[in-house]
Order: sequence, then structure tokens, then C-alpha cells
Amino acid sequence: MILRCVIFVAVFLPATAMIGYNLKRDDESTLMTIVYGLIISWALAFVVGVPLIIKHKPLSLMMWILLALYGVLAATGLFMCIRRRIIAGPKAPIAPFKKSEIIYLGLFLGIVAFQLYKAIFYACADGDDAFYIATARTAEISNRMYELDAYIGVPVDEMPFRYVFAPFPMWEAVLARVSGVHTATLAHTILPPILIVVTYILYNEISKLLFGAENREKRFMFLTLTAVFEMFANVSTSTSGTFLLTRARQGKEALACIILPLLFYELFRLARAEGELKIKDLMLLFATFGAASLSSLLGNVLAPIMIAGAALWMLVKRKRFGNIVLICTPVIISAATVLMYLKIR
Repeated sequence: MILRCVIFVAVFLPATAMIGYNLKRDDESTLMTIVYGLIISWALAFVVGVPLIIKHKPLSLMMWILLALYGVLAATGLFMCIRRRIIAGPKAPIAPFKKSEIIYLGLFLGIVAFQLYKAIFYACADGDDAFYIATARTAEISNRMYELDAYIGVPVDEMPFRYVFAPFPMWEAVLARVSGVHTATLAHTILPPILIVVTYILYNEISKLLFGAENREKRFMFLTLTAVFEMFANVSTSTSGTFLLTRARQGKEALACIILPLLFYELFRLARAEGELKIKDLMLLFATFGAASLSSLLGNVLAPIMIAGAALWMLVKRKRFGNIVLICTPVIISAATVLMYLKIR
């Protein structure tokens, strides 16, 4: 089992990075490809999974379709990566670190290492696992999605459409079936550290927008404080810190700690940018909305609210009507999901 876990991580991270390379911008860290790769993977899982679940198709069909799509995107990303490396000139040397920067960076990495240790070797009891992880395991074993009761294994009279339209556990079931790793092991031991690291990669990129890429002292201070706040955020079951460190295997964590912060990051970039919206920006917005729909039905409410706020700000401050219309188009995904849910349930 340990060997399977190691092989899974060794394949999953590079493949995800190559998928995400399709959306990477030149001024972004290479590590952001992992963030984008996850977002694309989740969006595709939503687009492929929901129709198959409603049509009572097997999990294996979803798995093969996703593997084909992931393979094509990973190959495309690898080609783009090689092409860009050949064309690009030598990178500028990294400036030496100041003593204060080393201290803050060391504190941040130490706190994150402690969080990863706890996430890997300890487990936090959570009532939602009795359904979410059991649902993923049931689908993996039976090859049937949301057709069996996750608690007792008998066929259900009616699909739980509240979860059908947010099939994050089915994505986990696909990973478990492909890797051969037990679903509980994947959800409790492998995915949490990956998602924690991905979250801080995204926060690091946000810090560049807030303080500038060259101001490493403020950036590392920001990351250190963020890591501390996340570690002591368990004042309720619904804070981002609670989701990140105790419920990282659930779709709500992906929404609260990765998807919505990524949407903020992208909207912040667009609000500051000059000129028209680029195709990669629009593709990322659509992928983010697809990922939000996969993670939770609440994502279909929160993501449009963020878009509405950004559109209002751009309307007042920038008066770019063309950009405003374009950034609002991904809301179609959330609207269609909610309408389908209300019609079918």
C-alpha cells in the first residue's frame, strides 16, 4: 500500500502540473500549474460526472473518459512546456535572501511542515466522512454512482440529487480506482497534504499581487501569519482553517481554501490589468466555476456573488463594459446547475 501511495503521488503531481500548464501565464510561478491542473481536473469531473450519474452510468465509464481527457491535456501541456523552455532565454538570477526574509520563510515552512505532519499521521473525527468517504468507497467497489446507500449498501429509492450535482466524492473514487489505493487512505492520508500545499502555493501567488513579487519580506510575513491563523481557526466547523486542516478530503475544503481564493486571485488580476480580457483568463474563470459546482452546491451561489462584486467594481472604477460581460459569462454554469437541480429534485 505504501508503494502504491508513493507511485500515485509521483504520477499525480507531474500529470496535474502538465494539465495546468495550459493556463499558466508567463509572470506566474511554475508551481501554479498544480493549482490550475487541479481546477481543470475538477471542472472536467463535474462536466463529465453529472450527466453520467443522472443517466445511471457506471463509474468505470466516467473514469475512462476523464483519463482520456486528462491524458490529452497533459500531453498538450507538456508540449507547451518544452516549446516555451526552448524559446525562452536564460532566467534572471534570484537575489540573495536577507536575514529577515530567511527568518520569516523558515517560520512559515516550519508551521506548514507541522500541519502536514498532523494531516498525514493523525485523523480528525468528522461526521461528514460517514457519508462522503463511504459514498466514494461504495462507488469504487460497486461501480455504481449514488445508487447504493452509503451507510448500509442497499439500493436507494431516489438519488440524493443534492450530492449528485456536487459529485466531488466521485472524483476521489476515480483516483482510488486508478491508483489501487484504498479510498479512505487516499482521502485521509494522501489528498490532505497535497491540498494543503496547493493552498499555500496559491496564497504565495496572492501575496505577489498584494505586496509585489520583489517584496519578499512582507510576502513571507503574510504567509507566516496566514499559516498561523489557519492553524488556530477551529472556532467553528465552517472556517477555512477547519476545512483546510481537518476536512481537506471534502469538496467544501476545495471550495473554501482553493477555488474561491483562486477566483479572488483571478478577479484581482483582472481588476488591475490594462486592456481586454485574454482567452486564458476566460478559460480559467470557466474552469473555476466548474470546479466550484463540483465541490458543493453552495459554490453555485458564492462564486457568482464574487463575480457580481468584481463586475460592480469594474463598472464603477474602470468602465470596461466588454470585460464585465465576459467575466459574467461563466455564471451560466452555476445558473444551469441550480436550474437543473431544482427541476430534477
